[in-house]
Amino acid sequence: MEQIKQVLLSFGIETLKLFERKAHSCFNVKSSTAWEIRIRKHSDMLKFLQIIGFHHPDKLRRQKEVLVMLE
Repeated sequence: MEQIKQVLLSFGIETLKLFERKAHSCFNVKSSTAWEIRIRKHSDMLKFLQIIGFHHPDKLRRQKEVLVMLE
C-alpha cells in the first residue's frame, strides 16, 4: 500500500494516510482487515481519473459522471 501511495505521489496525486477498515462477515468468525488509500482533494481526484482511470465497465461509467461534475 505504501508503494502504491508513493507511485500516486510521483504522478502528483496526494493521498491521506492509509486507512484500516475492520470487516466482519457472517460467514467467518474472524474479522478481516481491508486497507484503503483515500484521495480527498478535488484536484487530486481529477488527476487520478485523468491519468490512471479505470477499465471496469461500471467504474468507467461512474468515472465519466464524476469527471463531468469535477470539471
